[in-house]
Amino acid sequence: KYIMQPLLRETGDYHFQIHNRIHKAHVVMLYEQGLLFQEEARAMLIDLIQLEKKGKDALNLGATNTDLYMETEAYVTQRTPEFGGKMHMGRSRNDLYACAARMISRDRLIDLSADLLELQKIVLRRAIENTDTVMPGYTHLQHAEPITFGHYLVAFFDALARDAERIQHVYTRT
Repeated sequence: KYIMQPLLRETGDYHFQIHNRIHKAHVVMLYEQGLLFQEEARAMLIDLIQLEKKGKDALNLGATNTDLYMETEAYVTQRTPEFGGKMHMGRSRNDLYACAARMISRDRLIDLSADLLELQKIVLRRAIENTDTVMPGYTHLQHAEPITFGHYLVAFFDALARDAERIQHVYTRT
């Protein structure tokens, strides 16, 4: 799942959706900072919302021209030629792609957290089912006092909980 899901998620549609969210947020920021007039921002947002509804197929993404950044700007500029080029004011293509990479990473961390939580539930359920299943405990690969298989599984649950905490910290930083 962790090998294939990210590849499936990284299709053009997913990137298109992420880019469009960033474009809309950027236009709002430009307006809030007084860099766009209200009617300019409104027209750009309408164009971006319409583009979102049409999907990436509305863009001219050919075999040699697959740049979402430039094609989205061209789409908006065709509809509002007098100011559409202002959409990317104050940022570069690298800014857009860096932001998109962080958003994609954040989505992956959410997916991973959900899967990890599901695994913890399964391990805990099995631990509860095996509270009376006796097995040898080990210390330094040598038999030690008897424990239950449930007790053994709780150690895995705790390790997964630490992993979940680490993922939460990474998510916060991302």
